[in-house]
Amino acid sequence: MAIPNGYHVALTHRDRNGALTGTYGSVLVDLESGEVRNVPNEADGTVTMRLDAGGHLLRSVVRSPSTGETSLLVQPVLDPAADRHIDVDARLARPVVARPERASAVSAQAAVVVAQETGGAGYVDMVPGFRGLSTARIGPSRAAPVFTSAVVADFTQPGPDGDFTDSPYVYHLTWVHHGTLPTGFRRTVADHELATVIASHAAAPPARLSVEVSFDDKTWLPVRLTRTAHGWTAHLHHPAGAGFVSLQRRVQTLSNGLQARRRTAPKRLAVAGQLGAGNISGARDRAVR
Repeated sequence: MAIPNGYHVALTHRDRNGALTGTYGSVLVDLESGEVRNVPNEADGTVTMRLDAGGHLLRSVVRSPSTGETSLLVQPVLDPAADRHIDVDARLARPVVARPERASAVSAQAAVVVAQETGGAGYVDMVPGFRGLSTARIGPSRAAPVFTSAVVADFTQPGPDGDFTDSPYVYHLTWVHHGTLPTGFRRTVADHELATVIASHAAAPPARLSVEVSFDDKTWLPVRLTRTAHGWTAHLHHPAGAGFVSLQRRVQTLSNGLQARRRTAPKRLAVAGQLGAGNISGARDRAVR
């Protein structure tokens, strides 16, 4: 029976084999208030919820742990006028495949994004990765002007360490769908179909590091520096009778033709006893490579 100012909606979740499943994540988004309600998980995949009168968005993700498949199903507009049943059937979903033609390109990141404008702050969600991912719009084919979905992917060339540092190219691919979520998506794009941006960046200006030492006698003397794999080492002779040594560094760079200097506060190092010629660590400037 319909209840005052609201209705009951029964949801049945099915996996890719058509079997009832409790491995799902479903939400209902109120289109006016923006309130997001999580649909409880039931072992048999069937749950009944009461909805207030007004429009709602239904987003469901049905997973198949045994195969690693994920199905994203969306009904952009659910406006119940009476009690009803919705079959969230993963068998309706079709695979998402999108990539450039270049054989060496490897996916750095990919996702299907859904976004819904509401009277509140709005709702945005995404399912990362295309491997094993399928999508479907369910329910009647009603116009949903404030609903948007997008298929987004970045492709690049991995380096010797398997990361994407210093790749000679990056593909930024995006397909936007206003008012719907596509049931499946397949695209392979050639370079001539894409805009090409060639970017060059000026190198950082060279920096010069210098270190000065004071044995707390109000005088500062330059210190010989040695570059190491981990930074810099200051070499100095510590005079007899001096109990403390202070080091300060100065970084000199050239930027836009102007000389800029930075001087740090002295770093005071307590030294026990007398030191002969040796190394004093601590004059390392990690900001300078």
